[in-house]
Amino acid sequence: MFENLKWKLVERPILPIGNTYLDAFVFLVFFGLLFFAGIALKNKRGIGLRPFVQAVTFVFFIFIVHRCFCALRGTIFSFQDIGKNDLNVFNGLFILVPLIAFTLLFGRIFCAWLCPLGFMQEVFFRVPFIKRIILDPAPRIKRLRLLLLVAIFFAAVFLLLEFRPKTFFFVQNIASFWGLATIILAGLFVLNPGADLKLKKLRYFLLFIWLFIIFLGIFVTDPWCALYGNEIDYSSLVGLFAVLATAAIVPMAWCRYLCPLGSSLSLMAKFFQIKIKVKKDSVISKIEARQICYVQALEEKALDKSSCLFCKRCVEAGASEIEEL
Repeated sequence: MFENLKWKLVERPILPIGNTYLDAFVFLVFFGLLFFAGIALKNKRGIGLRPFVQAVTFVFFIFIVHRCFCALRGTIFSFQDIGKNDLNVFNGLFILVPLIAFTLLFGRIFCAWLCPLGFMQEVFFRVPFIKRIILDPAPRIKRLRLLLLVAIFFAAVFLLLEFRPKTFFFVQNIASFWGLATIILAGLFVLNPGADLKLKKLRYFLLFIWLFIIFLGIFVTDPWCALYGNEIDYSSLVGLFAVLATAAIVPMAWCRYLCPLGSSLSLMAKFFQIKIKVKKDSVISKIEARQICYVQALEEKALDKSSCLFCKRCVEAGASEIEEL
């Protein structure tokens, strides 16, 4: 139905490297956005610039960048061409390398400042009506959230079966299954909010599975492929629906529990040159902490550094402070 739908304004390299499909323009803009976000993070008033950076990045990656943005999958596949096609290897690394470098310098600024999928999930948390439903601890609201998640789950299953491929059902629908997993983990959180930290640790196991599938040579798609690509992939579209719908019930559920790139970057948390820590004299309550932090990395007297997205909201609220090594 939407197979011929195109939304990219640019479908060929703006600054081609050596008359190839590689685009130096993508690298330069990406590098510039990471640099600007890092400087804004260190600035005391930088939090006000985050929506601007998010909006620019959203437009850039979804409507302008002609190539699919996949730092992990592209890199892994490019390793197969070492010694055969060095240009293709460079193509796989020229996004991942600056991403890792800036993450080590400034923390997970890509997740909170640049990621379009994270931005789209975050929008729900900013809507007062939805935010009240998300944070209301009343039992009746909890039941409502569970019912909504069940409805989203069955809607996603229906779409999965409706657009299922004729061959390789699992392989070609991995993005859909990742979306279903997001709904399930969000449901477990709603049932037992105290299990949030344990559920977050599952992301490393799920990352291993995701990477293992890629190493088998399978072209894995994810929910973000429905945004970054320039053609409709129904599996990614179903996954995107599941992720965004779930984000209206459990904020940033994809970022908390499943995002492969975010999980990879969180493994480097102890090496970040900039760290965010809770102030010793902080008087933020547990309820206030939930209202401040999108991913519940902030607690009353501690901060889950591996989950922190470096959005700086807790610093702005006076609960935390930035510490440079």
